[in-house]
Amino acid sequence: MRSESPSSSFISLTMPPVSVHIPALLFDLLMELGDVLEPTWLSIARRTVFESFCHGVPDIKVVAAATGFSEAKLKDRLAERGLSFRGFIDDLRRALAVGYMGNHGFSLVDVAYLLGFSEQSSFQRAFNRWTGKTPGDYRRSLL
Repeated sequence: MRSESPSSSFISLTMPPVSVHIPALLFDLLMELGDVLEPTWLSIARRTVFESFCHGVPDIKVVAAATGFSEAKLKDRLAERGLSFRGFIDDLRRALAVGYMGNHGFSLVDVAYLLGFSEQSSFQRAFNRWTGKTPGDYRRSLL
């Protein structure tokens, strides 16, 4: 009697169905959060902004210091990538918001807080601007 090798039984496993939204969301999130080929200063800036969200809106002085740049140099480097500091923050917030909305363990208030919004209504307006949907409508569309 011939037994199946572990590798052949693994190949015959079927994968669970995946939401059609997940690949697009992951791609967007990866593009916003960066990749291994991006400059180190950009990764540092992104991480610093992310860590600053729990204190509200990130300060350009703090981000510039973390990267080792002056404020002007940071603005120049972001401009080379077609971004302003405000746009950089907004893009990161949008990517994170879309990812957080897929986690039903986070309430809308939690998501607003995690993204540094002082009020849920500010988050809702921003989310509507980013996606064309309210956060609640967006979350329901993921079900």
